[in-house]
Amino acid sequence: FTQQLCKFLESENLKLALNPLGSSEESRFTSQDTLIKVLLGVDALQPILVTALIERIPDFIDDNNKKDSIPRLILSQFRWLDKVVDSKLMCEKLIECLGVCPPELKKDVISFLPEIVDDNFDDIVSELQSLMESDSSFTLPILDTLSNLALEEELMDSVRTTAIRCLASAKLQDLPVVLKFILRSITPTNVATIVKQLRENLRVNSLQNKDGNSDDETLIIDVLRSGLRFSKDLSKSFFDQISKVEATMNYRILDLWILFILHGMTGYTSKVEALFRKKISNGQFKLSLLKKALEGHAPALSEMFGTILSLCSMCLRFSSEEKIGVYGKEMYTLCFNLFSDSYYKQEVIGSIISHVGSGIAAAIDTALLTLLDLTKKYYKSVHSVSAILQGILDFLDSSGLSDDQIRKVFMIFTELAYHDPLEKEAPADLLILISKHLGNPEPKYKKIGIIGCITLVCTLGSITRREIQIEHLRASHSTDTQAADMDLFKEGESNYDDDFRQTVSLLEKLFKSARKDNVLKGFLYDELVNAIHKSSLRIALVQFVAEQIEEVFQETFVVAKPDDAHLLALDEETDIAINFFDIPDEVLAYMASQFRLLQTAIRYNNSGSLVEIDALLDCAYLIPEPVDDETFSNFTPTEKEKMICIYYHAVNWTKELVNAFCTQTQSDQGEVREKVVQRVNTIIFLEEKLNSYIGLTPSYSKSSKRVTKKKDTEETGKTGKLELKNIPKLNRAFRPLEVVTTNILDFRQSQTEDQLSNLEDATQHVHLEPKILHYLVSDLESKLKYLLHYQKKVINIKKQEEVPLWMKTFKDKTRCLTSIAFVFGTVSVHLHKILTRINNHQSNTEDEPFIFPTVKLMLQIMDLLFAFEPLYSNEPLLKATIGPIVNIPKLDLVKIPLSELLDRSFILFEGYGKVISDFETKVLLLELLVAIQRKQNDENKAKKERLMVAGHCQEVLKTRWEGEKYKADHISLLLHHYIKDSSKPLDVIELFTTKIFPYVRGKDTKLEDDEEEEEAMLEALSTFPTLTSHTFPSYYKTVWIELTKYFAGLKFRSTDDSLLQLHTMERCAAAFSSSITVTRENTTPIVISTAMRYSRIFIESLIKYVPWLTEIWKETATEQLDLLKKIQGGTRQLQNLCAHGKLESNMTLVKSIPPLKRVLETLIFKIKMLLSENGMSAAFWIGNLRHRDIGGQEVSSQVVREPAQEEEEEPKKKGKRGKKKAAPKSKKGGKKGKKAKESEEEEEEEEEEEEEEEEEEQEEEEEESEK
Repeated sequence: FTQQLCKFLESENLKLALNPLGSSEESRFTSQDTLIKVLLGVDALQPILVTALIERIPDFIDDNNKKDSIPRLILSQFRWLDKVVDSKLMCEKLIECLGVCPPELKKDVISFLPEIVDDNFDDIVSELQSLMESDSSFTLPILDTLSNLALEEELMDSVRTTAIRCLASAKLQDLPVVLKFILRSITPTNVATIVKQLRENLRVNSLQNKDGNSDDETLIIDVLRSGLRFSKDLSKSFFDQISKVEATMNYRILDLWILFILHGMTGYTSKVEALFRKKISNGQFKLSLLKKALEGHAPALSEMFGTILSLCSMCLRFSSEEKIGVYGKEMYTLCFNLFSDSYYKQEVIGSIISHVGSGIAAAIDTALLTLLDLTKKYYKSVHSVSAILQGILDFLDSSGLSDDQIRKVFMIFTELAYHDPLEKEAPADLLILISKHLGNPEPKYKKIGIIGCITLVCTLGSITRREIQIEHLRASHSTDTQAADMDLFKEGESNYDDDFRQTVSLLEKLFKSARKDNVLKGFLYDELVNAIHKSSLRIALVQFVAEQIEEVFQETFVVAKPDDAHLLALDEETDIAINFFDIPDEVLAYMASQFRLLQTAIRYNNSGSLVEIDALLDCAYLIPEPVDDETFSNFTPTEKEKMICIYYHAVNWTKELVNAFCTQTQSDQGEVREKVVQRVNTIIFLEEKLNSYIGLTPSYSKSSKRVTKKKDTEETGKTGKLELKNIPKLNRAFRPLEVVTTNILDFRQSQTEDQLSNLEDATQHVHLEPKILHYLVSDLESKLKYLLHYQKKVINIKKQEEVPLWMKTFKDKTRCLTSIAFVFGTVSVHLHKILTRINNHQSNTEDEPFIFPTVKLMLQIMDLLFAFEPLYSNEPLLKATIGPIVNIPKLDLVKIPLSELLDRSFILFEGYGKVISDFETKVLLLELLVAIQRKQNDENKAKKERLMVAGHCQEVLKTRWEGEKYKADHISLLLHHYIKDSSKPLDVIELFTTKIFPYVRGKDTKLEDDEEEEEAMLEALSTFPTLTSHTFPSYYKTVWIELTKYFAGLKFRSTDDSLLQLHTMERCAAAFSSSITVTRENTTPIVISTAMRYSRIFIESLIKYVPWLTEIWKETATEQLDLLKKIQGGTRQLQNLCAHGKLESNMTLVKSIPPLKRVLETLIFKIKMLLSENGMSAAFWIGNLRHRDIGGQEVSSQVVREPAQEEEEEPKKKGKRGKKKAAPKSKKGGKKGKKAKESEEEEEEEEEEEEEEEEEEQEEEEEESEK
């Protein structure tokens, strides 16, 4: 039968046998099983049929493309069999079939497998794995098949590993299935490994479809999203692993995608935002990574657009940290550019505008800067949604924007209005807005109008505007002939003339609006100066401005000098003077601003020359003669106020003279340079008189601070305001010296080219008196604090940072710093000269009050430079500033590496330590040396510099400084670097903890006539004279900090020398116990609090090392017991400190007790576990500690009264009362009483011995419990 059946199947009847059998009309079923299906139900026939049918499949390979192909019909016969007789045979035949079938047929066979095979499918899975590795085109059907099989854990691990390896080579359309299979196979035990493998193998940067189809990417993100949402283990593992990555190169695009998904999940929003801020702040999330994560993937990420926008908004909220603000700005820009739909662009613009009204100063600045950049880069896109931008105008009047922020707002609208250079007229709504504010009587709103109008003037009056217009015209017209060129030029000139007329009209409107308000006049003049400096205005416009004020200035302030008026005149032959008499104080208020605008316009139109007005530098001052304090006290209040006002405006006038003429540094201007230095001296003289007069004038507000030459008064105008009761509206802040005044420090005696080529001649600076030098250096230091001030976090994020007047002439801090890069070399030259004079004892007594303060300021300037983190990202600028300090010509700077420059700088300043003899100056020098050493990238040089820093600190700490009051932070800084940068930090720590601290007594501690102890204490203190009872807490805390850091940083390995490592731990433990024992003598709360706080940190580190101790126990059991005994001495005293804290009810100590107790308890059980694992559990037991005071003595109220003592004390009390009664009793029973007495004494002795043994056992229990 079987033979005939096989012959039947080999004929053309096979197809008939594979089709359903026919049914009669009386049958209840419309379709019947096939003949083969019926025969497969016979157990004896099934193996034969399976073999015969599968072997026939290759014969019909060409027929596979048809729907009713023979191979598919054969495979369908094996589906849903009631019983598989020989599953192994079926699997073997199917595997053989896979080897000879074409790809399409293979896929059909693979897809049929879940419906054919039973539970025994190991061979099938193995074959499918090898097929998937050899040909990625089968990945999709194979994984689809395997996902429908109930695989065992080991088999699933093997398949998953194969699938992960296929991620890199799989086709884009197959990745969702592969990824889904992997994520579904995750268990809590393997999730960490799978996440690590996914981060390594899933390269999403190569997922872009060439045809632009993003459906596959969308499916991948959907798979990731569903996997993260439905598996807490997966989401937690992804977040943890991304958090732990430190190297920038190890971050993947997938990491950002995962964080985008997690941010939208409940419970992860704040965590992801915090992680983003941390990674951005540390420089780990680079902008390049963000661009790769968004570029080309925007359509697929569109569902997460809200999440991405939320992260952008978060970055802007934290713009007080510069790196986060820049990242947020770029993130907004990418979102606006890459998400092409207008809906997304509107959402981006709306989100940015929301920050303008947030009240957070840094966020407002970054938001406006972002909008301005978007307007310039993507004008058409922004213009299409410009209606939303109108919302910014709502914040102009109500949100308290600063002047600079208002200026940015108008720059945005001006850019939108005049992005096309051929635009001839301003939009009506912009002009109406400006006119409305200019016409407002309130100064607040009028200032807004002035800023907007000047912004418009800068755009229309720009020199480059005509060039852009001509280029546009050339691109749109034919220029083949000369006539066409002339027409083109005339058309461009016509446009330019229209711009000029419109600009002049705006300027006239400006001057007219400020005509009646003298305070606004000063503001208008300063704004025009800033516009001239920042914008390339047409010369004709600047001439127009100069014409408007030159004649008015001369008529108002310049008069013919009277014959007897020579006050403050630099040239007695001068025939003009500046009049400060008979001029209203409101007019004097804008005098300096008006002159500043006049000299700026003249210098702009005359290539920097001020020859036209150089007579003003020499002229006399018509001011009241300076008088002594006694004479001034006799003046009337009105006379005092008038004299103070005149002197105040005289200071401002002189400062503007110095600002103007310090730029005249040409070779033939040597006389001008000397006069500028004299005018600086005039400023100092006038300020000293002014401060003296203010102190003698009670009509000034007591709450206002005195006007000084400090930088705060010159920069912000918030301190040093003169608040006159008679004129409360007048802003009395001093005018600042401009940045260009740093040229005065660099004034040379000769400026000829031959001498400048000689480096030695070039350093021959004009002699500056110590008082003048101190004034200029102090002003420079104040400016550099603003320029080089860098902090990651700002405490008051809503506080608007006022931009100093001198800074408003620069577009940013980098350009300002570039303009004064030379000054650091000049400061270095002056510092060298001063210290040389000090070393040679050439300084005068009159100069001493200024010399050391000047040296301190110069060191602070250098420290600001070398510690400024962002400067190191701009190496050319950094070299340009450091090169002159070490006297290296510009041409050689390119060849010398930065490490060499830093090393030379370090050696230069370290040498100055031998000359400096002031404690505070030594500390400033240390801060400078540390700032340089931290930036050293050459390990050998850095090591050498660290040792030199440690030596410097040791020298300062071991020197007796007479009359010095040591500050705690100075002592901590010196000791920190002495320990940290020494070659053997642990030796230094042991020196203090074991040889010095034990002999330092508290203020209230008295020595009980112990001469040896007193000598030891004096010897210990003489080693470090800076260690006193006042500075001991600083010493103690710093040593504790360094001990805990050193101990926590130890790395113990089983492969290294165990005894040597354990010896290091024993030394740390000895230092630990010795440091805690100090609290027995020094009982001040700050010392006890320090011991409790840092001992807890030390014990926590010790607990982490217990597993290592367990590993090496067999080799070092004895040494470890010694280690535990040393630690026990400290932990026992810690228990006493806890009891002392509760007794004293000191809240600082009480707060430290619970965490310390928990750590001590954890240590006890860890040690118990250590001993139990090594078979020594009997040596460990826990007992109750006795209550002891801080000195280690038992507290009397807690001492347990022993029974023997009670029995002894009771007869003594009775003996006095019952002495007579006891005598007769002894007579009656003499021998018996004697024996009884002896037996009682023996019993008492035995009881005492037992009690002593119990006490010893209890003490041992206490020791073990401490362990």
